[in-house]
Amino acid sequence: TTGNTVTTAGNGNISLSTSAGAITLSNAVTANGSGDVTLNAADLLTVNAAVSSTTGDLSLTGGTGVTHDANGDLATTGAGTITVAATANNITMVNGTVYSAGAGTVSLTAADSIALGRITGTGAVTATATAGAITDAHTAEGSGEENVAGSVVTLTAATGLGTADDIDTAATELD
Repeated sequence: TTGNTVTTAGNGNISLSTSAGAITLSNAVTANGSGDVTLNAADLLTVNAAVSSTTGDLSLTGGTGVTHDANGDLATTGAGTITVAATANNITMVNGTVYSAGAGTVSLTAADSIALGRITGTGAVTATATAGAITDAHTAEGSGEENVAGSVVTLTAATGLGTADDIDTAATELD
């Protein structure tokens, strides 16, 4: 569990990993400039605070899932990418969670299901729920409130898309 804000100066990278156990972020993690942020939990990765880089890449992996609260936003700009993976179980964004990637790509891969908050940017977005569904956790509807906004949006799920509520998209191409 992080109890203090973690920030780098210049273009420094931040890497936090466990070989056993979970990671819970309670304070912001910020890499300035082109610094990358890598968070790798052997068990559950819980993101309760913002994770960001000015233009670097964000890579989050949870061995038994990745979960966010409404404060657990991910943000990078320029060509910075966002990659979130749940080796087992789910990726869970709640209403209010936002991934913002500028022109960079966003990729979500869950062993089971994905609950979508909002993903914004102008790059490609890929979400894969390997054994489960992709569902809508974002309560607002309409223009500017889409679950996923990007150039090419690819949604793949074993058991359904928007099973309880529709998945709203703003894309130039939907695959």
